[in-house]
Amino acid sequence: MTHSVQKKHIAIIFVIIFLLSLFAYSRTFNGEFQFDDDTSVIENPYVNGASKFSWHNLAGSIGNGARPFTAITFALNYQFGGLDVRWYHITNFIIHIFNGALIFSIVLLTMRSSKLPAHYTARASSVALISTAIFLLHPVQTEAVSYISQRYESLASLFYLCSLLAYIEARLAGQQRAESDELHATRYALYAASIIFGILAIYSKEIAITLPVVILVYDFYFLEDRPFLKRIAGPGIFIGLALITGILIISGFSKSIDAGFSVKTFTPWEYLLTQFRVVTTYIRLLFLPVNQNLDYDFRISRSFFEVDTVLSFIFLLMLLFSALLLFKKWRLGSFFILWFFIILAPTSTIIPIIDPIFEHRVYLASAGVFVIISDVLSKWTSMQKEGGTYNRTAICVVAVLIVLLSAATFQRNRVWETKLSLWEDAAKKSPMKSRVHNNLGNCYMLQSKHFRAIEEYKKAIALDSNNVEAYYNLGLNLENVGMLNQAIYYYDIFYKIAPPKYDVQREAVRMRMEAFRIEIKRDR
Repeated sequence: MTHSVQKKHIAIIFVIIFLLSLFAYSRTFNGEFQFDDDTSVIENPYVNGASKFSWHNLAGSIGNGARPFTAITFALNYQFGGLDVRWYHITNFIIHIFNGALIFSIVLLTMRSSKLPAHYTARASSVALISTAIFLLHPVQTEAVSYISQRYESLASLFYLCSLLAYIEARLAGQQRAESDELHATRYALYAASIIFGILAIYSKEIAITLPVVILVYDFYFLEDRPFLKRIAGPGIFIGLALITGILIISGFSKSIDAGFSVKTFTPWEYLLTQFRVVTTYIRLLFLPVNQNLDYDFRISRSFFEVDTVLSFIFLLMLLFSALLLFKKWRLGSFFILWFFIILAPTSTIIPIIDPIFEHRVYLASAGVFVIISDVLSKWTSMQKEGGTYNRTAICVVAVLIVLLSAATFQRNRVWETKLSLWEDAAKKSPMKSRVHNNLGNCYMLQSKHFRAIEEYKKAIALDSNNVEAYYNLGLNLENVGMLNQAIYYYDIFYKIAPPKYDVQREAVRMRMEAFRIEIKRDR
């Protein structure tokens, strides 16, 4: 009876969490396509049918960043709803909800591990529920959910969590003493499912390359001891896949100017130094989610001995050292500290990415911090006062925290409603970043506010004289308001400095300039 009542309570709490999540993201369902959505969805030949849909082409595209299985979900949205933005947002939201449910299941199994003290089992449901609620409702997740393109992150996380859960279930099935044929079949089916989900994760986004490491560490922390070779046999296939994926990724990076060792803006060493501060910023956002920004103007660390770089390094080193120290006293906390760092490793170590910080990169890693917070809160709420009553103050604090997170996420999602609101917000927070002003100018241009657009493009050029797109966009808007001499001036700069990928626009600009010069001479 008690068990059924508990399950009923869990179901009710789940419904409440879902409704709060629905409220928090309700503003985004009719939101616009944003930023990279043009290239990821609207102009993606694998999505809009411009390129022949081919499993061979998609499977071979991981090295160049196509991320085939995520592209397939975009293609399905396009097939059934065209460019109706609602279906893209609803799909992202559903993926987010499923991720919350998977985190609940993984935390529940972890709390019941025989490697943890017996009293953890009594708190398993509360820790799992609080973890799920914070994960689903924290405003730092908005970029991975409300930004359609970042389905790459959330979908890879979905398959990542499915793979881990299937592996855990397979190992637990193997630990049962009754060795029947049915149990053997179930166990191997779960191992197979784990491998399949792992492949789907890797081909959704490259962050899943860390999956075999997380599986090995989880096995060591929470599952029954067994010989080393048997312990690594399960993740062995993942390790092989990760190595192959790593080679493909590095090969793809060699052709990219935005990621990999071909990035010219900073060295791998400078990127690593910068990441000490970036990861510290992620942690700050998880505990104090204020001043969130789509496009951070994040300074690159050029020396290890810069004060904020050194302090961030010491802080992160202390966290890693604490994970080792806590292994025996607080195994749960120790593991989830490592979880946070392992999952961030592909984007926060030595492989440079042109944008050193984006909030969506902490989407799955954040679950580790949320489990730690939830364990602490659960201990507090479970403390019984005299008379055997639970700590109602603590329970109220948790409830208020969840409501506040919902409200903060709802408020942050107001920014994601339109292109204009998103880039106006970014311009307030990154006023010295050229790209922000160029994109804000694009918003004004779309609304035919050409003089405001011209002002933003001039700011973009003043901040970065090599901003090719700003010259082109400025020329377009000057042309629209009849200022042809000035349009020619900026078009000419664009024509001279634009790289080969802008050859189509360069040819169009050349023809425009010739036509304008003829028109100006005729008017004289």
